[in-house]
Amino acid sequence: MAGPILVGYDGSERGRDALVLGRVLSSALEAPLVVLIAYTPEQWLWAPGTAEPMDPEKRARFVADAETALAGQGEVEIRTLASQSAAGAFQAAPIRDEVRLRTVIAHGASGDAIVEQSEHVDLLVLGARGCGPLKRVLLGSVSRHVVNGARCPVLVVPLGAGAEESSGAPAGAAAAQPGKPIRARTRLSDTLTSQPEALFVATLSTIDPHPHPRRRRCARRRLAASTALWALCCLHLASPSEGSAGWSAPAVLAQCGLAGGPQVAFPSEGPATPSGVGAILWASDPASCTPHSPGSGRWAVSVAALSRADCGRIVGTRWLAGRARIALTAVGASSGRLTVATTSAASAPAGAEGALLQGAAAAASHWPSMPIRSETAPALARAYLGDVAIAAVVPGPAIAVRLERSFQSGFGPAQLVPIGAGPVTALTATMDYLSDVLLAWQQGGAVYARMLRVSGRSDPTQRVGASAPDPQIQAVVSDNGHGMIVWSSTVIPERSARTRIYLDLSAAGVRFGHPLQLASFADPQQVGRRPGSLKLERLSTENVMLAWTVAEDGHYAVHAAPAVFAASRPATLLSDPHSQAILSDLAPGPTGEAIALWSTMPRAADGTLASNRAQLWAVRTDIRPPAHVVLRRPKMIAAAGPNVAATVAVDPANDRAVAAWLALATPERVEYAVGGGVAGYRPRPPSPAAARPGGGVHWLRITMAAAGVACAMLLLAATRRRRRARAA
Repeated sequence: MAGPILVGYDGSERGRDALVLGRVLSSALEAPLVVLIAYTPEQWLWAPGTAEPMDPEKRARFVADAETALAGQGEVEIRTLASQSAAGAFQAAPIRDEVRLRTVIAHGASGDAIVEQSEHVDLLVLGARGCGPLKRVLLGSVSRHVVNGARCPVLVVPLGAGAEESSGAPAGAAAAQPGKPIRARTRLSDTLTSQPEALFVATLSTIDPHPHPRRRRCARRRLAASTALWALCCLHLASPSEGSAGWSAPAVLAQCGLAGGPQVAFPSEGPATPSGVGAILWASDPASCTPHSPGSGRWAVSVAALSRADCGRIVGTRWLAGRARIALTAVGASSGRLTVATTSAASAPAGAEGALLQGAAAAASHWPSMPIRSETAPALARAYLGDVAIAAVVPGPAIAVRLERSFQSGFGPAQLVPIGAGPVTALTATMDYLSDVLLAWQQGGAVYARMLRVSGRSDPTQRVGASAPDPQIQAVVSDNGHGMIVWSSTVIPERSARTRIYLDLSAAGVRFGHPLQLASFADPQQVGRRPGSLKLERLSTENVMLAWTVAEDGHYAVHAAPAVFAASRPATLLSDPHSQAILSDLAPGPTGEAIALWSTMPRAADGTLASNRAQLWAVRTDIRPPAHVVLRRPKMIAAAGPNVAATVAVDPANDRAVAAWLALATPERVEYAVGGGVAGYRPRPPSPAAARPGGGVHWLRITMAAAGVACAMLLLAATRRRRRARAA
């Protein structure tokens, strides 16, 4: 949302044009509109809205009013005049009505008053050469004075930029109603109403029945200059905005034999370096949908590749050996590959065998598979360059961690982390730039952490803090030797559940100390145990954003904050405070933003949340200095319905967000929607020197090593030759 827009208004036609343009822009950018009128007492000798002197009777009355105004009581009348004039001008631009209008009355010279008010706004709109009733408030000289002294960008509505009506009526017909502002040929108000984020400028003006050709050419130049200036103003006022398309309408990918919520993943070799085609993936039983299936009861991973416009198209199905119902997680890897880990769903026997799949989206039916067995859901993590790690709980008891570097074609041997006896109810993993892995898990009433370093150095297991079973755990680690862990602990006594959220910021060397409590609230819906209700993500700017769900005044709400300041500074509210909102996912993007996705649902008659009437909302956020979260206007991407298991990811190729979810209708459906990206975004091309997987051989390193050996030999030979020459 942009800051206030100030319009200098004098009652003339040019002033009305500036007022209408300011009204349209304030509606399009959802910015407050401030109307400024500067006057001196003798300005009341002119009739409002005209340039003609008054008759003697009216002049006498206005002189008396001017004296009242000097006494301070006329300011109310002037404020009313400004509101009525603004309302009349707004009739020419039928756009949104929720713009906040405020009138400012300034006594004295108009130029100085406008410059003074420019300190408190983000854009100033003026009319050029407006000979209006308030003694030529917006003369050319005043405009020049304001442009030179204003403390914000200035947009001057050019003189003579009128255009014929879009209906094609002749100039004479338009001239039959002098003084009435009309729409420009480009229909500015309609364009900005349908595409409020577009950086578009036109000028509303009164038609001149006899325009001079030279005057028209000058007007076109001024209009072009104003358009360019406004584009620069928009770049100055706000961070990159979403594309004009917004979010697309939901589309259906599949509608039978579904096992669980979908996943969205994009392969990349950096936040803004795509390396292949992304995909939406979900677990399914196509045997119930297609007559040519291998047999009923076999579950599979279905893959819908995403085109350049992020339109989904099912390209393949990877059948799995087991017959147990599965759930899956997916991340983007390097070299155009996706990595998928499947595990048994809640209804399957504990410890049922899963699979680790990897490959390009276009060849999903031929992905190689590696069996994995885990006592709890495995944790899948990716690093900056596309390195991937998977952690699983294995008999021993231990946590087995396998690592695949970005230049490798497969996972390495498992590293075992011994753990204590007892069930592990939650497990997460995260990686830094150097591919060191930080593990965090819940076991025996506490959260534990362990660092696994690529260098081989052994770190001890740390007890981070107390936790009830089945928490949501999130972690981030940096290559500067610091990390953070956040978790939600939901205690369920006999009467009412209560959730507490803790955050632990490590010291140097990833040594955790005493956790800080971020929130504590009554949680009758046990939201603290819902997947996605707590998220911690590293942004492409290296900032870390934390988003969580909390109950306030009887409502669930979604908050966000920079993670390092979450416990010391107020958080930003993302959702409507009067709704029941539960966070579903948080995904970082290539331009430093994060897409937050949540669901809202009303309360049922029994006091529970009606999940069959859930709406899905999304918002683009980022972290601004010094340390606060800013957000665009939230958008509803799915209407009320049985929408569950929503997830989102951002395509590094075009900065578009892709959200997917499961609609528990009849039949069940996998649906998705696409959100617009930042205008003008350009991805980084993959490094031509980057090695591709090929049997695990890193040819770039071999070539560099050979070149180094050759240089060393040449240097040694030159040294020997020099010594022989000296000896001779």
